[in-house]
Formats: sequence, C-alpha cells, structure tokens
Amino acid sequence: RTGVQTIATTGTGSISVNGTGTLTVASGATADIGTSFITGTGTFSVASGGTLRTANADGIYSSTATGSIRTTTRTFNTGGNYVYNGTGNQTTGTGLPATVASLTVNNTGTNPTNVVTLTNNCTTASVVLTAGKLDLNAKTLTVSSGGTVAATAGDFTATAGPVVFAGTATVSGTVNFPTATMAGGVNFGSASN
Repeated sequence: RTGVQTIATTGTGSISVNGTGTLTVASGATADIGTSFITGTGTFSVASGGTLRTANADGIYSSTATGSIRTTTRTFNTGGNYVYNGTGNQTTGTGLPATVASLTVNNTGTNPTNVVTLTNNCTTASVVLTAGKLDLNAKTLTVSSGGTVAATAGDFTATAGPVVFAGTATVSGTVNFPTATMAGGVNFGSASN
C-alpha cells in the first residue's frame, strides 16, 4: 500500500513478524516506526523507493536486537529512503546501507539532544536537513554526482568528518559543513556557508 503507514504500539512496544512472514515497505510507501520496534523470526524489508522513518535512539541495525528493526532477517535496500525523526539524540545504526537514495534528519529534540550521529560512511543523492543536526562522527558522507543537500532548520555539527561532493551538486539553505571536498561544480546558492 502506498502512502504513510504508521506502525504504532503503546509506548515503545513491538510488533512481531514470525515464521515465513515478511513485512515489506514497498516502493512509494512510508513506514513510520516511531519509537516502537519490529521483532520476530520473520523478515523485514525496505524495497527500493520505500521510506523508513525511525525515532528510535539506536536507529536501525543489520543484526542484534537493537534499534527499530529486530527481526531475524532484515533487508535495507540501497534504493530506500531513511528518515531519522526522533526527539532525542539518535545514531543511524549499522543497518543504514553504505548507499541510500536519501538520508533525512528531522530530529525535533531540543539542542543539544537533537543530534543524529552517522554510524558508518554513507553515499546518497539527497541529504535533507529539516530539523536537528547531523554529526558525521569522523565518517564520510558522500553526495553523489547530481545530488542535493537541502537544509531548512537542520545543519551539521562541527564534528570532524568530510562531506564529499562526487561531482556536480546543489546546496540549498544555510549549511555549515564541517569539511567539504568537491570533485565537480557545486552550486552553493546565496545563503550557504
């Protein structure tokens, strides 16, 4: 089913996917997990074009009973969109693929508890900084050629870690990059720092 599907339980409860069951976030669909988590012996999958939103402090993990997705088998597609929308500090977690379609930080916590920390290096065509701050944590965030960085009320922390522009790109809004490396023409617009 397309559109936003909110997966909610009371508090930080869970939903189980067991046996041969599979819960897939299909292309065009958005699963908003909030602070809940999905567990069980089945499979959870984000398809290419699907969007996973998490408010879990631990983000998503590729294994272990940590973060929003705790099923035995989990697939986080490189063509998926990943949104971190907590109200306190978060990590992206080891489940965030090395390449994603888009990475969004929309953490509405009060500074300094509105930081999303990158767990591993990541390449994306789209970085969206809606609210909160993205801490690169000495990791590399690569914006693929033709990609965008769009900031409204979000930004980067001053923590070391480069943003690498692999080719041409567009930056909109006021963005304070800790370090930026450019391999092509980047349009920073009039408001970027």
